[in-house]
Amino acid sequence: MGFHWQFGVVQDASLSAPVASFNENSGGPVSSGTTVTFTDTSTNSPTSWSWNVSVASGSGSYSYAGGTNSGSQNPQITLTNSGGGPPAIFQFVLTATNAAGSNATGPTDIPVHP
Repeated sequence: MGFHWQFGVVQDASLSAPVASFNENSGGPVSSGTTVTFTDTSTNSPTSWSWNVSVASGSGSYSYAGGTNSGSQNPQITLTNSGGGPPAIFQFVLTATNAAGSNATGPTDIPVHP
């Protein structure tokens, strides 16, 4: 294992920034009110996670469920289409971070029907 000095601090030279990735259990379009579980599959041992959720088109809202939040490793997110028309498109981006840096995914889209 190699070490090097940077700004007077010893760092493990073998540590690499995470490569962010995730799976979700929706299987595609979902109905309004569905709770989707996201599973972190990032490599290189992230120590923190940040989930960014946005509505790319249509009208909708979301809320975290099961005691999870935007900093959870494996959040549960309830998706609601409040437009009544075409599907609302929700986009998800995961940023995974460790001592060597950060990396972000996506975005990944999930359509939500009324």
